[in-house]
Amino acid sequence: VLRSNVDHYRVSKTGELTLAEDAPEDAMRAVASVKTTVQGTKRTTEFRLWDKNAAIEKAMKHAGLLTERHEHSGPGGVPIACAVTVTFVRPPERADG
Repeated sequence: VLRSNVDHYRVSKTGELTLAEDAPEDAMRAVASVKTTVQGTKRTTEFRLWDKNAAIEKAMKHAGLLTERHEHSGPGGVPIACAVTVTFVRPPERADG
């Protein structure tokens, strides 16, 4: 998937997706989908390759080269200083009471 290139593929006259002569053996694994449509005498073949960025990200996470961390502490792991101030306010006196 990471080395895939549209130049590795050829579409035959029948609309079949094949590998070019200089393509790597496993290049077909990079193909996510193939869609062939026929309108009258015109045949159109569309193919999509798997997303390279997602493949790179998954490979890096698998190898431990990319970790997602959400730190919920201060620098060096110490707790985040937090202060809470509570102010009680007495309601105003009612005129009828």
